[in-house]
Amino acid sequence: MGINMVKLGVNIDHVATLRQVRRAREPDPLWAAVEAQLGGADLITVHLREDRRHIQDRDVQLLVQSVRVPLNLEMAAVQERGQKQRNTHQHHTCRPGRGRRTGCPKVRDRHRETRP
Repeated sequence: MGINMVKLGVNIDHVATLRQVRRAREPDPLWAAVEAQLGGADLITVHLREDRRHIQDRDVQLLVQSVRVPLNLEMAAVQERGQKQRNTHQHHTCRPGRGRRTGCPKVRDRHRETRP
């Protein structure tokens, strides 16, 4: 009988929230993602809002290029979502439920291959 290992997913949205509120360059969500990976994270989650209030398009581009664990990109169900998915090639997509703060119950694999 095998042992089921608990996986660690880290949501780095609040790092971007602090940066935007401070109107500064730091703290950097990419830095937080790299630190989370070094700390053993198995998944990185970001929520790209329609209004770009926290995570920005540039953050997503840098995360896709740099993160070596699966990236869960939460997005609103808008037309732009499909294009963003194709452009980023993230591993997981998620449409958060309205009013739910418990995470995404429905995550589907877009690409099963691993990143180079």
